[in-house]
Amino acid sequence: MIRNIFRPKWLLFIVLLIAVIFFIANAFQAPQLRCALVHFSNFKQVSDKIYVSPELDKSTCDSLRLLVTKAIQRNKEFWLTQPEEFTLIFCSYDSELERYTGVKNAQTLSHITPFETYIVLGPRGYNLDIISHEISHSVLFQVVGYKNIAHKIPVWFNEGLALQVDYRKDMMDGQVENNYKTNPEYLDGISDFTNFHTSSWSETRKHYLASRYELKHWLDQNHSKLECFLVGIAEQPDFIKYYSDYTLTTNSSEVN
Repeated sequence: MIRNIFRPKWLLFIVLLIAVIFFIANAFQAPQLRCALVHFSNFKQVSDKIYVSPELDKSTCDSLRLLVTKAIQRNKEFWLTQPEEFTLIFCSYDSELERYTGVKNAQTLSHITPFETYIVLGPRGYNLDIISHEISHSVLFQVVGYKNIAHKIPVWFNEGLALQVDYRKDMMDGQVENNYKTNPEYLDGISDFTNFHTSSWSETRKHYLASRYELKHWLDQNHSKLECFLVGIAEQPDFIKYYSDYTLTTNSSEVN
């Protein structure tokens, strides 16, 4: 009788355990799992949120901490919230980069998981603008959650926001800014990662520039309402329509 009473509980436990394992297996690929377990690696923890290659010298560690502090402040001023849900992993060697990014020749990459964002940087990512850019991706995840950032928000919107705290000159073009006009069909064509990040850098750069100036113009009128807009995304079946109508609605309400 005792075995019969507890058997359903053990069965439920096994089912839940399988479900958790399945969830974790789908949520994490190998590089993401390595990032999640970086605390158990030989990488050095130099602050609450920063891990670095074991051979990185103290001077560079101190300088990196300062860059991250400045990048956090820059994002705080833009987002009006404290960036919190990220871990930054700095790699000195290509072999480390490939291990934590899962991509050959990558210098910066952010893994967004259901739990937090893992920012992986190489030596060429040792830059205030790049770090600010990557932290911005983590703040968007922090505000809207994993489900929305994975399934609702297009890449051009995510990148466009990140470029508002990224002042690299090669990501700016005054002529493009002066002549830019919103084209919903063009934006829709660069809404996913593959279409946005093409094999041609000149083409990908056009996508970055379009995203920068699209969001710059949109935020000129909607920055104070950004949080409200983001909160409403979860209920919207069509992002482009919500985005376009939101601009029109807020503009018309201000006129009235």
